[in-house]
Amino acid sequence: MGVHFRSKGFRCRRDSFDRTTPINGRTPLQVFENLQDTFEKVLIEFPHELVVRYYQVGGQPAKVRFVGRRLQEAIHRPFSSLELEAQDPALTVDIWDEELMGNRVEMSPSRTVFELSEQFALHQLPHSLSILNRQKSHIVSRSQGVERLSLYELGRPWHAPLSIWHLDRGTPLIHAGSVHRRQGILVGGSAGSGKSNTCLRCALAGASFLGDDMVALERTSQGFLAHGLYSSTFLEPDDMTRFPDLKNVSLPRYPEEKKHLGFVSGRRSKQVPIDSIVLPRVVAGIERSKLRRATPMEVLLKLGPSTIQVGKLSSGRIGFELLADLAERVPGYHLDLGSDVPQALACLLD
Repeated sequence: MGVHFRSKGFRCRRDSFDRTTPINGRTPLQVFENLQDTFEKVLIEFPHELVVRYYQVGGQPAKVRFVGRRLQEAIHRPFSSLELEAQDPALTVDIWDEELMGNRVEMSPSRTVFELSEQFALHQLPHSLSILNRQKSHIVSRSQGVERLSLYELGRPWHAPLSIWHLDRGTPLIHAGSVHRRQGILVGGSAGSGKSNTCLRCALAGASFLGDDMVALERTSQGFLAHGLYSSTFLEPDDMTRFPDLKNVSLPRYPEEKKHLGFVSGRRSKQVPIDSIVLPRVVAGIERSKLRRATPMEVLLKLGPSTIQVGKLSSGRIGFELLADLAERVPGYHLDLGSDVPQALACLLD
């Protein structure tokens, strides 16, 4: 899968993207304007398919206009706990379902394109296309129909544009989970460390769930906040049996998809203060789980690499400085998980 990311660090020269022609020979501005014009035409033709919802995204109100009721039902799931009453939005998203028109525009089934400049962030996936106008805080997106979307497209809608939108506001998405009961806990660590397992088990134990792999981080005058984004979780098939309360579980649709998609039900929070940081790891051969203090450097080394250095959506210096401050000001703990995982997490939440 090819990924095109032409920025150095986070910012890139404007002409490195604005002079390219990534989609059908059009510049990014033309792509944005064409998608917006098409959305308005589809809305005029299918007014009965319009659904408008409001969500809290990164602590700000977002207005989403869906044209396509079936598409709306699917895309709403990962954002359902973030729903708000109507209000002036800081972000607008317009999306339509090409199945309504019967003239679906084919996209490359094997190519992912992500392009970034000071004005636009464009993300093409096999069955959807989204572009963020960064100056207008406006995302326009088209989908080839619910049945064709990959689990990633269903579980993390507009992931790349939303990542850039969060970063523009100083609240980057970080590779961590978060739960809350008596205190807000940020759960960090590399892939395979037990983040998802820890967050999902905490949710089963009655904690509010904000996410198991991705939350937005905000620094305030009182400390730090974690903002939830997606209620989705991606798990190996063998892990799904441990969490029977997951809703709307979807099986892999394409050969490259190895995990199942599910959605967390129960208590969910939009945002919580971060009172502590927990770094879980599964330790074979120990019976009792152990919680021990972590140094700020140990916390930074666990949270930093996958958030800052890995992947096409690096948060760069903004993310590093924020994580360094978080590690210095919020107490961190290693959680060595033994065979008594449920009891250990119950104690952690209490």
